[in-house]
Amino acid sequence: MLSYEYIPFLSGALDNHVSKRDSISIRSNAITIGDNLAIDLENALTYMPRFRLSNRCPEEIFNIDIDSTAEKFLKIMSILDKLYDEDLVVLGYMSKEIRRILEEKRLEGVRSFIEDGIMRVFRNLLGFGRGLTPSGDDILAGFLSTYNNLAPRCLGSQPIKVDNEELRRTTELSAYIIHNASKGVINEVIDNILTLNMGDDPLYPLLDLAYLGHSSGVMMGIGILLALAICKAAWNGKEDLYGLVTRFTGILQGKAI
Repeated sequence: MLSYEYIPFLSGALDNHVSKRDSISIRSNAITIGDNLAIDLENALTYMPRFRLSNRCPEEIFNIDIDSTAEKFLKIMSILDKLYDEDLVVLGYMSKEIRRILEEKRLEGVRSFIEDGIMRVFRNLLGFGRGLTPSGDDILAGFLSTYNNLAPRCLGSQPIKVDNEELRRTTELSAYIIHNASKGVINEVIDNILTLNMGDDPLYPLLDLAYLGHSSGVMMGIGILLALAICKAAWNGKEDLYGLVTRFTGILQGKAI
Protein backbone atom coordinates (compact mmCIF):
# COMPACT_ATOMS: atom_id res chain seq x y z
CA MET A 1 0.00 0.00 0.00
CA LEU A 2 1.25 3.46 -0.85
CA SER A 3 1.59 6.02 1.93
CA TYR A 4 1.85 9.78 1.95
CA GLU A 5 1.84 12.42 4.69
CA TYR A 6 -0.96 14.92 4.20
CA ILE A 7 0.29 18.54 4.39
CA PRO A 8 -2.04 21.17 2.87
CA PHE A 9 -0.63 23.92 0.68
CA LEU A 10 -1.51 27.44 1.87
CA SER A 11 -1.14 30.64 -0.06
CA GLY A 12 0.66 33.56 1.57
CA ALA A 13 -2.63 35.41 2.07
CA LEU A 14 -3.75 32.83 4.66
CA ASP A 15 -0.52 32.53 6.62
CA ASN A 16 -1.68 34.96 9.34
CA HIS A 17 -4.88 33.03 9.99
CA VAL A 18 -4.15 29.31 9.63
CA SER A 19 -1.16 26.98 9.62
CA LYS A 20 -0.34 23.79 7.75
CA ARG A 21 -0.89 21.75 10.90
CA ASP A 22 -4.37 23.10 11.72
CA SER A 23 -7.18 20.56 11.87
CA ILE A 24 -9.93 20.71 9.26
CA SER A 25 -13.49 19.71 10.14
CA ILE A 26 -16.82 19.70 8.33
CA ARG A 27 -19.94 20.11 10.43
CA SER A 28 -23.36 20.71 8.94
CA ASN A 29 -22.93 23.64 6.54
CA ALA A 30 -19.56 24.89 7.82
CA ILE A 31 -15.93 24.07 7.05
CA THR A 32 -13.64 24.99 9.96
CA ILE A 33 -9.84 25.30 9.69
CA GLY A 34 -8.04 25.59 13.02
CA ASP A 35 -9.45 28.12 15.48
CA ASN A 36 -9.50 31.20 13.28
CA LEU A 37 -11.16 30.38 9.97
CA ALA A 38 -14.70 29.13 9.30
CA ILE A 39 -16.41 28.97 5.91
CA ASP A 40 -20.20 29.10 6.21
CA LEU A 41 -21.97 27.50 3.24
CA GLU A 42 -25.52 27.73 4.57
CA ASN A 43 -26.70 30.20 1.93
CA ALA A 44 -24.50 28.92 -0.90
CA LEU A 45 -26.30 27.94 -4.09
CA THR A 46 -26.64 24.19 -4.58
CA TYR A 47 -26.36 22.70 -8.05
CA MET A 48 -29.02 20.10 -8.83
CA PRO A 49 -28.02 17.92 -11.81
CA ARG A 50 -30.85 18.02 -14.28
CA PHE A 51 -30.72 14.55 -15.73
CA ARG A 52 -30.52 12.59 -12.47
CA LEU A 53 -34.31 12.94 -12.40
CA SER A 54 -34.55 10.85 -15.57
CA ASN A 55 -34.31 7.05 -15.78
CA ARG A 56 -33.29 7.18 -19.43
CA CYS A 57 -29.87 5.87 -20.36
CA PRO A 58 -27.94 8.70 -22.12
CA GLU A 59 -26.79 6.41 -24.93
CA GLU A 60 -25.06 9.26 -26.79
CA ILE A 61 -22.26 9.17 -24.23
CA PHE A 62 -21.12 5.78 -25.53
CA ASN A 63 -20.20 7.25 -28.90
CA ILE A 64 -17.18 8.92 -27.30
CA ASP A 65 -13.77 7.80 -28.55
CA ILE A 66 -12.29 7.06 -25.11
CA ASP A 67 -8.75 6.45 -26.35
CA SER A 68 -8.48 9.66 -28.35
CA THR A 69 -10.09 11.78 -25.62
CA ALA A 70 -7.83 10.38 -22.89
CA GLU A 71 -4.71 10.85 -25.02
CA LYS A 72 -5.53 14.49 -25.82
CA PHE A 73 -6.62 15.28 -22.26
CA LEU A 74 -3.45 13.92 -20.66
CA LYS A 75 -1.21 15.52 -23.28
CA ILE A 76 -2.72 18.96 -22.57
CA MET A 77 -2.46 18.43 -18.82
CA SER A 78 1.22 17.50 -19.20
CA ILE A 79 1.91 20.64 -21.22
CA LEU A 80 0.17 22.74 -18.56
CA ASP A 81 2.12 20.95 -15.82
CA LYS A 82 -1.09 20.14 -13.96
CA LEU A 83 0.13 16.90 -12.38
CA TYR A 84 2.33 16.52 -9.31
CA ASP A 85 4.95 13.76 -9.16
CA GLU A 86 2.78 11.78 -6.73
CA ASP A 87 -0.11 12.04 -9.20
CA LEU A 88 2.10 10.33 -11.76
CA VAL A 89 3.08 7.70 -9.18
CA VAL A 90 -0.61 7.03 -8.51
CA LEU A 91 -1.32 6.72 -12.25
CA GLY A 92 1.58 4.30 -12.64
CA TYR A 93 0.48 2.12 -9.75
CA MET A 94 -3.18 2.21 -10.76
CA SER A 95 -2.61 1.37 -14.44
CA LYS A 96 -0.26 -1.54 -13.64
CA GLU A 97 -2.61 -3.00 -11.04
CA ILE A 98 -5.72 -2.65 -13.20
CA ARG A 99 -4.02 -4.38 -16.12
CA ARG A 100 -2.83 -7.17 -13.84
CA ILE A 101 -6.27 -7.67 -12.31
CA LEU A 102 -7.91 -7.45 -15.74
CA GLU A 103 -5.87 -10.49 -16.76
CA GLU A 104 -7.09 -12.36 -13.68
CA LYS A 105 -10.75 -11.34 -14.10
CA ARG A 106 -10.87 -11.54 -17.89
CA LEU A 107 -13.61 -14.17 -17.98
CA GLU A 108 -15.51 -13.21 -14.81
CA GLY A 109 -17.57 -10.25 -16.04
CA VAL A 110 -17.76 -6.52 -15.46
CA ARG A 111 -19.11 -6.62 -11.92
CA SER A 112 -16.34 -8.89 -10.67
CA PHE A 113 -13.73 -6.78 -12.45
CA ILE A 114 -14.98 -3.64 -10.71
CA GLU A 115 -15.76 -4.92 -7.21
CA ASP A 116 -12.88 -7.39 -6.83
CA GLY A 117 -10.46 -5.56 -9.08
CA ILE A 118 -10.67 -1.82 -9.57
CA MET A 119 -12.17 -1.10 -6.14
CA ARG A 120 -9.35 -3.06 -4.52
CA VAL A 121 -6.85 -0.79 -6.26
CA PHE A 122 -8.74 2.34 -5.18
CA ARG A 123 -8.90 1.14 -1.58
CA ASN A 124 -5.12 0.80 -1.55
CA LEU A 125 -4.86 4.39 -2.78
CA LEU A 126 -7.27 5.99 -0.30
CA GLY A 127 -5.64 9.00 1.31
CA PHE A 128 -2.50 8.93 -0.86
CA GLY A 129 -1.40 12.31 -2.22
CA ARG A 130 -1.28 15.95 -1.20
CA GLY A 131 -4.07 18.47 -0.68
CA LEU A 132 -7.55 18.32 0.80
CA THR A 133 -8.51 15.65 -1.72
CA PRO A 134 -5.60 13.22 -2.37
CA SER A 135 -4.86 11.94 -5.88
CA GLY A 136 -6.29 8.43 -5.59
CA ASP A 137 -9.43 9.80 -3.95
CA ASP A 138 -10.02 12.21 -6.84
CA ILE A 139 -9.89 9.35 -9.36
CA LEU A 140 -12.26 7.30 -7.20
CA ALA A 141 -14.72 10.21 -6.89
CA GLY A 142 -14.79 10.70 -10.67
CA PHE A 143 -15.16 6.97 -11.24
CA LEU A 144 -17.96 6.42 -8.71
CA SER A 145 -20.02 9.48 -9.65
CA THR A 146 -19.95 8.37 -13.30
CA TYR A 147 -20.35 4.61 -12.92
CA ASN A 148 -23.01 4.81 -10.22
CA ASN A 149 -24.98 7.24 -12.36
CA LEU A 150 -24.84 5.14 -15.53
CA ALA A 151 -24.81 1.55 -14.28
CA PRO A 152 -28.37 1.40 -12.88
CA ARG A 153 -29.85 3.06 -15.98
CA CYS A 154 -27.70 1.59 -18.75
CA LEU A 155 -26.41 -1.73 -17.43
CA GLY A 156 -29.08 -2.78 -14.93
CA SER A 157 -26.35 -2.99 -12.26
CA GLN A 158 -26.36 -1.87 -8.67
CA PRO A 159 -24.18 1.10 -7.62
CA ILE A 160 -20.77 0.40 -6.09
CA LYS A 161 -20.64 1.23 -2.38
CA VAL A 162 -17.75 2.45 -0.24
CA ASP A 163 -17.59 1.53 3.44
CA ASN A 164 -17.57 4.53 5.79
CA GLU A 165 -14.86 2.88 7.89
CA GLU A 166 -12.55 2.86 4.88
CA LEU A 167 -13.11 6.58 4.39
CA ARG A 168 -11.58 7.27 7.81
CA ARG A 169 -8.18 6.77 6.14
CA THR A 170 -8.48 10.00 4.18
CA THR A 171 -9.34 13.65 4.85
CA GLU A 172 -12.84 14.64 5.95
CA LEU A 173 -13.47 16.66 2.80
CA SER A 174 -12.33 13.83 0.55
CA ALA A 175 -14.44 11.30 2.47
CA TYR A 176 -17.47 13.57 2.07
CA ILE A 177 -16.94 13.86 -1.70
CA ILE A 178 -16.43 10.10 -2.16
CA HIS A 179 -19.49 9.32 -0.02
CA ASN A 180 -21.64 11.53 -2.25
CA ALA A 181 -20.02 10.21 -5.43
CA SER A 182 -20.94 6.68 -4.36
CA LYS A 183 -24.58 7.83 -4.37
CA GLY A 184 -24.18 9.05 -7.96
CA VAL A 185 -24.07 12.73 -7.01
CA ILE A 186 -22.33 14.75 -9.71
CA ASN A 187 -21.23 18.33 -10.16
CA GLU A 188 -22.18 20.61 -13.04
CA VAL A 189 -19.15 19.80 -15.19
CA ILE A 190 -19.65 16.02 -14.90
CA ASP A 191 -23.31 16.54 -15.74
CA ASN A 192 -22.21 18.35 -18.91
CA ILE A 193 -20.00 15.39 -19.83
CA LEU A 194 -22.70 12.79 -19.25
CA THR A 195 -25.33 14.73 -21.20
CA LEU A 196 -23.32 15.46 -24.33
CA ASN A 197 -25.25 15.64 -27.56
CA MET A 198 -24.32 13.45 -30.50
CA GLY A 199 -21.04 14.65 -31.99
CA ASP A 200 -20.08 16.97 -29.10
CA ASP A 201 -16.44 16.80 -28.04
CA PRO A 202 -16.05 15.61 -24.39
CA LEU A 203 -12.61 17.22 -24.24
CA TYR A 204 -14.07 20.69 -23.58
CA PRO A 205 -15.99 19.85 -20.38
CA LEU A 206 -13.01 17.77 -19.23
CA LEU A 207 -10.81 20.83 -19.63
CA ASP A 208 -13.33 22.82 -17.57
CA LEU A 209 -13.08 20.15 -14.87
CA ALA A 210 -9.28 20.38 -14.93
CA TYR A 211 -9.48 23.85 -13.37
CA LEU A 212 -10.70 22.28 -10.12
CA GLY A 213 -7.70 22.57 -7.79
CA HIS A 214 -4.21 21.99 -9.12
CA SER A 215 -4.60 18.36 -10.13
CA SER A 216 -7.91 17.29 -8.52
CA GLY A 217 -9.98 17.99 -11.63
CA VAL A 218 -7.49 16.17 -13.83
CA MET A 219 -7.49 13.05 -11.67
CA MET A 220 -11.27 13.19 -11.40
CA GLY A 221 -11.44 13.37 -15.20
CA ILE A 222 -9.32 10.21 -15.43
CA GLY A 223 -11.78 8.44 -13.13
CA ILE A 224 -14.66 9.60 -15.32
CA LEU A 225 -12.99 8.29 -18.47
CA LEU A 226 -12.21 4.94 -16.83
CA ALA A 227 -15.85 4.53 -15.80
CA LEU A 228 -17.03 5.49 -19.29
CA ALA A 229 -14.67 2.94 -20.85
CA ILE A 230 -16.08 0.16 -18.67
CA CYS A 231 -19.73 1.19 -19.14
CA LYS A 232 -19.26 1.54 -22.90
CA ALA A 233 -17.80 -1.96 -23.21
CA ALA A 234 -20.53 -3.50 -21.07
CA TRP A 235 -23.39 -1.57 -22.68
CA ASN A 236 -23.04 -2.22 -26.41
CA GLY A 237 -21.56 -5.71 -26.26
CA LYS A 238 -19.39 -4.94 -29.27
CA GLU A 239 -16.47 -3.43 -27.39
CA ASP A 240 -14.05 -5.85 -25.78
CA LEU A 241 -13.76 -4.84 -22.11
CA TYR A 242 -10.26 -6.27 -21.90
CA GLY A 243 -9.08 -4.46 -25.03
CA LEU A 244 -10.72 -1.13 -24.21
CA VAL A 245 -9.48 -0.93 -20.62
CA THR A 246 -6.03 -2.23 -21.59
CA ARG A 247 -5.66 0.52 -24.19
CA PHE A 248 -6.88 3.14 -21.72
CA THR A 249 -4.49 2.06 -18.93
CA GLY A 250 -1.71 1.91 -21.51
CA ILE A 251 -2.29 5.61 -22.23
CA LEU A 252 -2.10 6.34 -18.49
CA GLN A 253 1.05 4.28 -18.16
CA GLY A 254 2.68 6.34 -20.86
CA LYS A 255 2.29 9.47 -18.72
CA ALA A 256 3.13 7.88 -15.37
CA ILE A 257 6.37 7.45 -13.43
